[in-house]
Order: sequence, then C-alpha cells, then structure tokens
Amino acid sequence: MKNSPKILGCMAALVVLSIGSWSMAKEESIDLDKTPAPVQASIKTLLGDKKFDSLEKEDQKGEPVYEVEYKVNGTGYSALITEAGEVIQHEVDIDPSAVPANILDAAKKTHDGSTIEEASFVNADGKIYYEFEVKAGDQTFDVRVSAKGKVNHDAAKTEGGDKDDKK
Repeated sequence: MKNSPKILGCMAALVVLSIGSWSMAKEESIDLDKTPAPVQASIKTLLGDKKFDSLEKEDQKGEPVYEVEYKVNGTGYSALITEAGEVIQHEVDIDPSAVPANILDAAKKTHDGSTIEEASFVNADGKIYYEFEVKAGDQTFDVRVSAKGKVNHDAAKTEGGDKDDKK
C-alpha cells in the first residue's frame, strides 16, 4: 500500500508519454523547402518537373519520414521517404477490379457486409502487399493483404491514423 503513490505516479507518467507519442504520430503538412536536402533530392528524382499533390511529415517507428503524394497520367502514387532520402515505401492506387479474386475476397471477409472503397498496391521494406480501405457500416478499416492472400493488418481508421489493430 505504501508504494501506491509511486505506482500511480508511474502510471500517470506512462499515460502522459503515451498521449505525447500518439500525438506525434499525426501527420503534418510541410513545405518542400522545409525538408532535408536528401528528401528534396529523392522527390525530384521521383517526380522530375511534375508537381506533387501533398507532402506530409510523419512519425514511423519513432523516426521522422516524409510522404509525398502525386499523380502520373491520372493515377495516384505515394512514396515514403526517410530523412536520409531513402524511399522505403512506394504505393500506387489501383482499381479494385484489377486485384486478384482471392486477395479481394480475403479483404472483404474481414468485416461482414463490407465494401472495398479504395485499393492500392504497395512495395514497402522489400515486401509487396495490397492495401484496402474497407467500409463496414459507418466504420472504415485499413486492411492489408499479402500477395498470397493472407490478411496481415486490419485496423479501424481514425483522424490520426489506425487504431484497434487486429493483426
């Protein structure tokens, strides 16, 4: 019992730190000239003289990364770039009808009565997978399915990102 105040103090500190790290996970728009030179160089290599739609600074695994979104011939693309300028993820929007049936079925089966709102093909950290925005009732989920049809990630979407990760 005499350790109760210490335990409560530690718990309060953990809550504050958790809230702080959660808020850091939010994305923030940033101007290109405010990014490190290697990020600017990578964006220039990816886009050439084309303009990007958005540029955001994010936190991934405690490290700052930059997500650039752009279009080529009307198709949406995005890339995730480290401060060192390394492209660690590349994503392209695709029509759900272009997704193999077994992968699309795996995504749909994650939530009863769901529909696929968006689909993309992702290459991240040497792994290739499909990412879906799945709508079930009034809730939207971020679902990732491997090229072999295995659901690797299923989380409800919120304003600041995913929550309630199920996989």
